[in-house]
Amino acid sequence: MSYYYLLCRSLTHAQRTVRALSCAGVAASVGRAPYGISDLGCAYSIKLSERTFRLAMGVIHAKNLPYQKIFRTTQLGGYEEVRL
Repeated sequence: MSYYYLLCRSLTHAQRTVRALSCAGVAASVGRAPYGISDLGCAYSIKLSERTFRLAMGVIHAKNLPYQKIFRTTQLGGYEEVRL
């Protein structure tokens, strides 16, 4: 299964987004951005499953929640940027 990572500017933004997703019934978690996907040393990310990604993005856009970039895990264990 692939996972998506939304990079957030701060821990606070990530926590607010996960809270909004949780209220909408979408499972997500906050953590440090995986090594190699952020040029910032202290970035945080929101981890979403492939199954809930589209629903989560609908909630995020409807509530105008900020994020910087989106990455998806690859079959080889790396990350690729996703453009919407």
